[in-house]
Amino acid sequence: MRMDEASRPTWNIGAVARQTGLPVKVVRHWSDVGVVAPVGRTSGGYRRYDADGVARLQPARTLRDLGMGLGEIRAALDREEGLAEVAAAHVEALEAQVRRLRTHQAVLRTVTRRTTQERLALMTRTAHMHPDERRTLVHDFLTESLGDVDVPHFREGLLAAGSDLPEDPTDEQVGACRTPPWRRK
Repeated sequence: MRMDEASRPTWNIGAVARQTGLPVKVVRHWSDVGVVAPVGRTSGGYRRYDADGVARLQPARTLRDLGMGLGEIRAALDREEGLAEVAAAHVEALEAQVRRLRTHQAVLRTVTRRTTQERLALMTRTAHMHPDERRTLVHDFLTESLGDVDVPHFREGLLAAGSDLPEDPTDEQVGACRTPPWRRK
């Protein structure tokens, strides 16, 4: 620790790394991309960080461990009130990723119950299906099935549910995600 001209304690990058548990390379990189800024440099050109810089690295590390990108981290830390917005957007992205992973998991479970070429064909079709495509198929099927029946709350509930696979779907459920009943042969 060293004191700067304003009598504030400052630390070199190695000391900051030890305090935060981050590798020196990470602190240097995050400094280069603007996550944390040094308060100055020594006569030899070495970076110096103050207590605010060290404190900024703690939530940055946590957000990085949660999977956020450096741009998101920088934005969240630059605007403290923006942290909730960034976290909410990240939660939505993670939920979408979890849904995709659950679909992949369901497909792979189903593939283990099938044989040879049938497995490969099913896995390929289902894995390449976009969630929006699946929702459109379900929406079209329900709209066609309900026709002119005037049941708005029932219709809304049906359309809101059913486009995502359960955790351990049956072979029929996985197959139905790809091919709606009215299009099956």
